Amino acid sequence: GAGPEHSSSRVERFLQMASETAFRDFGTKADVPKWSIINPTTPANYFHALRRQIQSPLRIPLVVVAPKILLRHPACQSSLVELAQGTSFQPVLCEDDAITSQATRVLWCSGKTYYELSAEREKRGAKHVAIVRLEELVPFPGVAARAALAKHPNASLHIWCQEEPENAGAWSHVYPRLYSSIGKQILFAGRPPSAAPAAGFADLHKAEQAAYFEACFE
Repeated sequence: GAGPEHSSSRVERFLQMASETAFRDFGTKADVPKWSIINPTTPANYFHALRRQIQSPLRIPLVVVAPKILLRHPACQSSLVELAQGTSFQPVLCEDDAITSQATRVLWCSGKTYYELSAEREKRGAKHVAIVRLEELVPFPGVAARAALAKHPNASLHIWCQEEPENAGAWSHVYPRLYSSIGKQILFAGRPPSAAPAAGFADLHKAEQAAYFEACFE
């Protein structure tokens, strides 16, 4: 408790064991990952991921690393339109055009940290900041990441944000793939490298969280 470990599945270990190509366009059977890893942030995307798992001819396991806090988070909602015919799983989620077109800073993240970043942005009134969610980590959605970049023409700063220490979480997996996909330098915002996944003390956790938000929005 008192830190990321409370909701951590040690996703970095699953990512390290998932052999894959850079993108979803698999050339040979050897390119297919041993499993798919998602971290969905909306009920609609979770629903579509489960439906895709049943319908897909690619028969590999699905690993869902979403924490249970999103089951009751008031902002974690989807409309019926997002579940209607013609909709599907979105490996990358961007915000509305009013935010993306004006943003000079893009925060890339995955999972529940999106809601924490969104709340902190509103608290600070940081209207120049846009947030992009990677809903799928394996296979890496390189094409969708490039499409997301195109929606932020004025962004000059790109930061990967995670609550885990730098040597944990998705950072080591995401960085080379995201850099290859968008061709932009990506900075890191999160906790410093640590042997332990959580601070273990409430005050220290709060101090680390404050430093994390400062690195994201400074």
